[in-house]
Amino acid sequence: MEIKVLKSFFQKQRLSLTHLEKLEKIGIKNVEQLIALSKENLVYLLGVSEDTAERILKAGWRAYRPVFQTAFEIRDEEEKIGKMETPLKRLNEVLGGGFEFGSLIEFFGPYASGKSQFLFTQSVLEASKGSFVMFIDTEMTLRYDRLKQIAISRGFNEDALEKILIKKAPSSSELILLVHHLLSLIPKLRENGKRVSLIVIDSLLNPFRADYIGISELAVRQQKLNWCLRTLLNIAKANELVVMYSNQVVGSPSSPFGWIPAGGHVLGHASTIRFSLHRRGTKRIIRIEDAPHLPKIDVWFKISEKGVEDV
Repeated sequence: MEIKVLKSFFQKQRLSLTHLEKLEKIGIKNVEQLIALSKENLVYLLGVSEDTAERILKAGWRAYRPVFQTAFEIRDEEEKIGKMETPLKRLNEVLGGGFEFGSLIEFFGPYASGKSQFLFTQSVLEASKGSFVMFIDTEMTLRYDRLKQIAISRGFNEDALEKILIKKAPSSSELILLVHHLLSLIPKLRENGKRVSLIVIDSLLNPFRADYIGISELAVRQQKLNWCLRTLLNIAKANELVVMYSNQVVGSPSSPFGWIPAGGHVLGHASTIRFSLHRRGTKRIIRIEDAPHLPKIDVWFKISEKGVEDV
């Protein structure tokens, strides 16, 4: 449902139509996208009070008219979704061409399993195609020399790395503000002819685990984490891009590997596809752990000067 139908509801609520114009500029094109935003999103994006933000959301709720689709219509929509090629040929085959735009992709695994290397390589690949990459580094491990090595080893011009936009964010507060900022920043870049195809967060949970310690703060942490994930999904769908993030693990004697992904059910349910990464000597395995349309499948890879590549 187009956002223009909101005009009469805004007028009834005595809300400024300037708010609608601002929403359209940041890529909110219909009522469904508006009601998916949180009150905090609107306060930040529009510079309004919490009371005004709540009235805007209520106007969206009143304008909302659900339209159900047939399974065939959903099928036709899915066939139109573009895909982003991965660095691994075998993984592209398994995924039917690559990662779907509009999705959240999670990589979890123990130390040195290849999570960051995969994200580095994917970033270089997208930049080499002329797309911009927003890379948020919470672990302070990203090094320019490694990006350059991957690019040169793959035959790309070093100049392409200028399209990888990097922000270090070691605290959860800064990460939350960055996610807020991305809602408006990405549409502005698009207006200036700069297409953003990929957002990377390495790692998503790290600052939350550092800032919220103990059982007493777990509920607050999960609440803020859930908001981040929901907002990132809105950004991915509104701008037709892919969001990728690495995740850490915690010890678990009941698991066959001795560990499970951190973040609990909030992180597990939010990801479109979850991948686990495992180290086997000098080689690695990337495994589809959870996907709505795929079984568990293992793909072997190795880490080299090219980043990650097929074995």
